[in-house]
Amino acid sequence: MPVPGHPVPADYGKLSEHNIEWLQTQPPQIQMEFLLGAAVNHDVGATKLIAEMVEGWHGKLHRTPRWETLQDTALYSNDLRVRAAAIEINLAVVNLAKTGETADRLIESAQKYPGNRPFAAWELGMLANRGIEMIRIHELLGEWIHDSNQQTRFWSVEGLAHLGTDDTIKNFLDVFRNDPSLDVRERAGCSLAKSGMLTA
Repeated sequence: MPVPGHPVPADYGKLSEHNIEWLQTQPPQIQMEFLLGAAVNHDVGATKLIAEMVEGWHGKLHRTPRWETLQDTALYSNDLRVRAAAIEINLAVVNLAKTGETADRLIESAQKYPGNRPFAAWELGMLANRGIEMIRIHELLGEWIHDSNQQTRFWSVEGLAHLGTDDTIKNFLDVFRNDPSLDVRERAGCSLAKSGMLTA
């Protein structure tokens, strides 16, 4: 194939019957890491299998360096389905149910113990992405991006990036223009440019 010329889409692999049969014999952690890696690689069928299996993984997964690397890559994928799969898996790893009650607990903990806000902001953004308490969580993270604690502001920007709604643009522009921390401003810029889940 010559280098110049019209762009040609890449061919993507497809999970074979052998892969799927092998997968059924593996523990949840191996299933999850294999399928997330396949999704990052755009293997056809990987995100569908994640959607089918992820609920059964809750309470059976743990954090590993491999999962964290795969998650970081998946959340920046040019395929929004891969980003959505990464969010579903994150909620399974930390064993958070997609319910309003879960959002309530995270918010209550963060209000009572401000040191918990960075973790809560990240996970609340993921819950909102899956349709849980979107308006309420957006309003809360919109307040936390003005918190006195830099880590709270940083992770609130990250949480807002998961929402992926047009309404978050004004939050990112506010932070990008006004936050005193270069790190926080950088995350706002990245969220505007790439890491959000905007569909436009």
